[in-house]
Amino acid sequence: MRAASSVLAATAALGMLAAAPADARDKLLVVAHRADSQVGLYKAEGANLTLVKALPVGKTPRELCLSPDGTRAYVSAQAGNSVTVVDLDALSVIGAVEGEALKGADGCVVSADGQKLYVVASGRDSLVVVSTADRKVTSEIKLPLGVPRRVIFNPAGTKLYVASNKTPEIAIVDVARETVDGTFKVGNEPRGGPAFTPDGKTFLVGNVEDDTISIVDTATHKVAATKGTPLSPQRIIVSRDGHFAYVLTRMGGVLGENKFAPLLFRHAINDKHELNLQVQVGQAPWGLAVSDDEAFLYVSSNTESTVQVIDRNTLKVLSTVKVNNDPNGIAFRP
Repeated sequence: MRAASSVLAATAALGMLAAAPADARDKLLVVAHRADSQVGLYKAEGANLTLVKALPVGKTPRELCLSPDGTRAYVSAQAGNSVTVVDLDALSVIGAVEGEALKGADGCVVSADGQKLYVVASGRDSLVVVSTADRKVTSEIKLPLGVPRRVIFNPAGTKLYVASNKTPEIAIVDVARETVDGTFKVGNEPRGGPAFTPDGKTFLVGNVEDDTISIVDTATHKVAATKGTPLSPQRIIVSRDGHFAYVLTRMGGVLGENKFAPLLFRHAINDKHELNLQVQVGQAPWGLAVSDDEAFLYVSSNTESTVQVIDRNTLKVLSTVKVNNDPNGIAFRP
């Protein structure tokens, strides 16, 4: 329930309620269900996930992002050329951003002040800027990349790094000027992840075609190291202390002829002699998220329509929860 102390927000014209205190609201795992064209809101309690509500969104949603205050989810629909806006406290759809500018809407991210939404339009090779106040497209930044897919802020919030399917480079976008500052080379099909260490000094991205991770020094934008991984590294989350990267691989290790074991593994970023933990996950995994206390990792499986809850420290599967069809991108709302 919303805390009794909730009051009308200062911008009353928007008709929005003030965000409930984090300790007075449910923790949620937000899941894009691609085949159902839905977003599922699952209450997260320890290793348990319980569906609270499923809401309709645009056609074939694959990626999503949350506002920094956790009150909004933005769900990108590739075939729908749209982003649906969900009120996570009211558990309702409150609007959408639609149009040709969002052709092939994919990865997205919200500014620290919550005022701007940045959406990758994979069908237009661009990054679209949206005002969250009125859900209007304010600008479109053309990218020197083929089929861009994912976007992330640097920790300082001054730059956006965009990864793509076709171009073995990462594009850097200046947030204030809304212009491309340049690109730097990594591996082939570098859409896996991407992620930063908390100090912003190191950028990591999975090269899906090469089965490697590029570890980049952000002072020079040169690859400092290239690490081999199991097959098809899709997602990367870096621990808050900057010591470990948790990497989700879509096919993982080979079990036998035409049989693969998708894996989540822990990579020690600075200690090459560290023994890396790993765990087998569900078939065709796509989404990776972490709880606010870093106790749990969550992995969605397209094929099995499950989300696995994994102990972050031991990489032991604590539960495998059946969810709605075809879970793709996921995010944790504390």
